[in-house]
Amino acid sequence: MAMPHLSSLLHFILLLLLSLVPHSFSISFSYPSFNQASQGIQYQGQAGFFNNSIHLTSAQQDSVGRAVYYQSVPIWDSLTSNVTDFTTSFSFIVDESDDSDGLAFFLAPYPSVAPAKSDGTYLALFNGSADTIQPSQIMAVEFDSFGVSPQSNSHIKQDTEINNFSVTTVSLNASVSQGITAFAVVNYNYSTRNFTVSLSFPAGAVGRQNWSVSHTCDLKETLPSEVAVGFSSSMNNASQPHRILSWNFTSTLEKSQATAEGKNNSKLGVGLGAGFAVALFVLGLIGFVICWRRRVHKMERLEQHSTALDLSIDQAFGQGAGPRRFTYTQLLHATRNFSEDRKLGSGGSGEVYRGNLTDPNIQVAVKRISSSERGKKEYISEVTIISRIRHRNLVQLIGFCHEKGDLLLVYEFMSNGSLDTHLYNNDHVLAWPERYKIVIGVASALLYLHEECEQCVVHRDLKPSNVMLDSDFNPKLGDFGLARLMDHDNESLTTRLAGTFGYIAPEYGASGKASKETDIFSFGVVTLEILCGRKPIKRNQEEEDADLVQWVWDNYGRRAALTVVDERLQMDFEPSRVERMIAVGLWCAHPDSTQRPTIRQVINAINFDGPVLELPPQMPVAMYRQPYISSESSSSQNPYSADIYSFSSVTNSAVLGR
Repeated sequence: MAMPHLSSLLHFILLLLLSLVPHSFSISFSYPSFNQASQGIQYQGQAGFFNNSIHLTSAQQDSVGRAVYYQSVPIWDSLTSNVTDFTTSFSFIVDESDDSDGLAFFLAPYPSVAPAKSDGTYLALFNGSADTIQPSQIMAVEFDSFGVSPQSNSHIKQDTEINNFSVTTVSLNASVSQGITAFAVVNYNYSTRNFTVSLSFPAGAVGRQNWSVSHTCDLKETLPSEVAVGFSSSMNNASQPHRILSWNFTSTLEKSQATAEGKNNSKLGVGLGAGFAVALFVLGLIGFVICWRRRVHKMERLEQHSTALDLSIDQAFGQGAGPRRFTYTQLLHATRNFSEDRKLGSGGSGEVYRGNLTDPNIQVAVKRISSSERGKKEYISEVTIISRIRHRNLVQLIGFCHEKGDLLLVYEFMSNGSLDTHLYNNDHVLAWPERYKIVIGVASALLYLHEECEQCVVHRDLKPSNVMLDSDFNPKLGDFGLARLMDHDNESLTTRLAGTFGYIAPEYGASGKASKETDIFSFGVVTLEILCGRKPIKRNQEEEDADLVQWVWDNYGRRAALTVVDERLQMDFEPSRVERMIAVGLWCAHPDSTQRPTIRQVINAINFDGPVLELPPQMPVAMYRQPYISSESSSSQNPYSADIYSFSSVTNSAVLGR
């Protein structure tokens, strides 16, 4: 199905459905006066237009006439039982003679015509031929001027007729039949069931007073759902017609369009109903097809993606044993649908959740990696590299999963989290023996990666948040998403710039060449951070104190190395070992990569089994060419994760990030 045609069809169906939605159905019209151009008035009997007014009767004897609005007016909705409120106002003149019978405003079943024999006092409303008036659904406001008591020759009367009469009458002390304009307002409020009629006269009319009459009724019980509204009148021998000079009407009813068309439009209602059903069916069918096609395409993409990952991972594993492949369902259950209360941390490359596996019955950490292109590369790198290596100071990768668009790695669970959470946690201050053990453990991990593996592994993102601690505070290096393999004979590996701000060697930022020496630089910064208990770059600090390496080197050159040690240790350490470790840390973070030690030299020096380079009192400044711009660097404060930064300039041992 072509998408443009599909979009047009959906647009058409949407418009059709919107046209059938229930809406506010109102009748409102206004005739300030009447002329030949006035539309919407139907005349019956002797009624007609003349001289800017409606003449309801003529001068002939027994004249009968009606003026009715051409359209039905909804009063209540048979589907919702909602009942309208309405207001109508009009001005009129009743014949001056005493023989006139008056006029009426009425609401009657639509369509409505004047009954036979309805002249005289019947005001063109009722059939007067029978001995008793036959009940009919009608509501009328009569302004009578004939056949009333001698005390008053005029009155207002409300007639409500259905099965019986209910009449409310107010007698007027002054006649409405003396050719004077009268103003009437008829109002119905359904909430109070109050039907009110008000009558007023022009200011200055002699002997005229304003009057009002009310009647309580329920129009839903009195009238059909749709009615005709208009005026009716009759007269015997009067010579002047009764006239309507102006008319305004407003009603509002919440109802469906199908109901608003009334009984005479039942076929249209059936058609609309059928059309609605067909539209719903077609819309549902189209929606199903679209969802199905999208699901198929998504599944195809996921399958292709999963197959490509399988090939990459299988090629890397070869025939050897490696991490176990878990199903998505297994990891979903293990992490309780990746619930927030199971989250251990998050970073640029993903989020980590605590999980409980049933087979095997162990606690694990599940890393959910971003499905971006970079995330896929890190996922493959992590699985293919860490699956080849195994060491007591490396986080063990237990398994992996790439299903349903998710990239998941399963690690052994480290109960004490990451090193950074303890370095800056005042609730538990790492003691000197723990710090010493952590430095030695990380150095052992690097020795294995650099010299003891089949291929050299350059980690490229060594920092405290990637050093995990078990229950005994034994360190284990993790997060190999940025790691790269290279032969032992190679001195460096040209890659996109990777790492975390503050831990990147200056030459790496300048050349983009990762090497064992760049890892050594990161190790030196981490060692100093463990000893000093402060981050490699302190923002908003004086320039000489902002950079950790520069600050430590300055104090070391003044023979005040021990002043940089974390104050929380309260000098509870072996000064000689601490001073030796500070010297080793500075040696590793030397700006000149050719002056840095190998990781084996580092371990020997820490254990006093080898010498330390004699360092100058001031930190040297190494010169490098224009920085390498392409970046793949990270900045993360959370376990198992890495964020991405790029760099624009190099100063001494610190690389400035954007």
